[in-house]
Amino acid sequence: MKTFLMVVAGLVIAFMAIVVISNTTPPSESEARMVAEDRIKSLMRDPGSTKFENTKFYGSLSGDGETLSGYVCGSFNAKNGFGAYAGRAQFIVRTVVSDNGRTRATSNVLLSNEDSLVFSERWSELCKN
Repeated sequence: MKTFLMVVAGLVIAFMAIVVISNTTPPSESEARMVAEDRIKSLMRDPGSTKFENTKFYGSLSGDGETLSGYVCGSFNAKNGFGAYAGRAQFIVRTVVSDNGRTRATSNVLLSNEDSLVFSERWSELCKN
C-alpha cells in the first residue's frame, strides 16, 4: 500500500510539473503564421485548396513573454469558383497570439489584388526582409 501511494504521489507531481511547464511556454511565430493562414483561408471560396509560400512573421514578444503580436506577410494561391487556381497573391495580416496560443486574433487583412498602391506601401513598411 505504501508503495502504491508513493507511485501515485510521483505521478501527481509529474503531472503538475508538465502543466506548469506547458503553461509557461511563450507563443511561437509558427502559431502566428498559422493564425494568419487560417484567416486567409476563411476568405477563400475553396479554403482547402489554399497554398501558402514565403509566409513570415514580423513582430515581437511582449515584455512578460505572454503575447506575440505583429504582422504575417506572404503569398498564397487558391482555387476560384471555376475550380482553377486564380494566381498568386500577397497578403498582410495583423496577428496577436497570447495565453500559450489559446487566444488568437487577427485584424487588418490586406490582399495585393485589392488596392495595389496601398498594399505596396504597407508591404514596404511592415514586411521588411
